[in-house]
Amino acid sequence: MNLFVATGNLTRDPEMRYTPAGKPVTSFRIAINEGRGDNRKTLFVSCETWERLAETVAEYTRKGSKVLVTGSLIPDEYTDRNNVKHEGVKVNARNVEFLDRRETGPATTAAATDDDLSDLPF
Repeated sequence: MNLFVATGNLTRDPEMRYTPAGKPVTSFRIAINEGRGDNRKTLFVSCETWERLAETVAEYTRKGSKVLVTGSLIPDEYTDRNNVKHEGVKVNARNVEFLDRRETGPATTAAATDDDLSDLPF
């Protein structure tokens, strides 16, 4: 089973782009803090979302937003500025819950998933 679940804060604003076929994809990175005091460690994890979820994440999150991400790990390869290839993993996020408080109201938790909800009657 390949299941990733973590809570963290966005390290910068999400970046939305479109594939050549016109599908939206949003990339973002979260910082996951573990431990306390001198034992505190931070893990940085790259994530991406697709289609409707990508649009929702791009619209409703910003640097510092607290989110709960559920998804799966996928291979990630890139070449840096010095033409050196790097390999790793990133999260293909299937669900992103927004955990921040609203500025003008009580605490809320809003969830966005990549399921197609267009057939709902409301």
